Amino acid sequence: MSARTEALLGAVAPLHDAPQDAAVWQRALGLLAATIPCGQVALVERTGAATNGELGFVAGTDTRFLDEYRREFHRVDPFAREEVVAQLHDLGRVAHSSEVVRDVELQHSPFYQQFLSRHGDLFHGLGGSFALCERSHAQLWLLRPRGQGFDEDERRRLDVFFAHARSALRQRRWQARIKRERDAALAWMDGWADASFVLDANGGLVVANLVGERVLRAGNWLRLQDARVCAARGEAGDWVRTTLASMLRAPREGHADSARCVALKGEGGAALYAVFTRLPPAQASSTDDSPRFGLILRDPRQARPQPDARQLHDLFGLTAAESRIANALLAGQTVETIARDASVRRDTVRAHVKRMLSKTGTRRQSDLLKLLVKTLPNLRSLSGASEAGDAAE
Repeated sequence: MSARTEALLGAVAPLHDAPQDAAVWQRALGLLAATIPCGQVALVERTGAATNGELGFVAGTDTRFLDEYRREFHRVDPFAREEVVAQLHDLGRVAHSSEVVRDVELQHSPFYQQFLSRHGDLFHGLGGSFALCERSHAQLWLLRPRGQGFDEDERRRLDVFFAHARSALRQRRWQARIKRERDAALAWMDGWADASFVLDANGGLVVANLVGERVLRAGNWLRLQDARVCAARGEAGDWVRTTLASMLRAPREGHADSARCVALKGEGGAALYAVFTRLPPAQASSTDDSPRFGLILRDPRQARPQPDARQLHDLFGLTAAESRIANALLAGQTVETIARDASVRRDTVRAHVKRMLSKTGTRRQSDLLKLLVKTLPNLRSLSGASEAGDAAE
């Protein structure tokens, strides 16, 4: 293996280990420039239609050059035109710039006259383009001054780097997508007013929502021990481990149930209800196929959902006054109490309730309350409390 090839492979190896790290890309492109000497190296991701598309990840050997390109000149880049990108994709290899844009055309373009010429009279390019997904592609170009073209050996060497860069960029995009989806799922978990956890088969904590984290910190019902979620009251037995072990045995014993419930009693008669559920297996592409379990703690003392007038209007067409009465009923107030607090007659409140029954298709006040509770999820934004989950702590 030649020293140049060895240096080239040394440049691409870190990209596969840390494709999200911009510093790793900058070091790799710097090593590439040392292996194939040139004036500038630029790697640019684009989303959308060629020169009018949005720029994504950009890396290179000269920050000032890249900043100027991003700010002013990416829209007049002839190598980013749709027909040029298509031609590079069809070639499927690294190309000399003159293969896709004629020298005379480049020389008279604003891209050369106003940009490349000011950065060392850059005129000769070696690079290519590849698709990242349906509407995104990336381009990698090495640029040299006029009269210093690239030879065929350099083109073949850049082909090696190009293949690795393509793989690493696709991996970078895939990891970014996974992170966005994970962050969205965690944000959704954090919106729930119930303490929620994902556990492995040994009770190891995979993730907890905000309310769950507060429950663990308080230590009244659950605690963390060696990164494992366990019952806070050891003398009563570790119901977390016992329940998980029972659920792991269930498939082997021919039981199909995938959920278990545990009633917990605390000091002063406080009660809490734990619901375990076995989560679906990981995707086939995952290397970790060990079982995962969801755990939710339900506290009956927790504030019930309190929808605002807009939400109740969207759901059932209730007026603002009807919405206030509905929330008061959900909070446990009687018709008499509501009438007294609002300084209205009881018959007025009853008339509002009657109209609500008609709009929701229910026959009794108790049915109306059941419908409202069932319809609305137990979200922190609907709980009416700034710090949901305090009761469970």
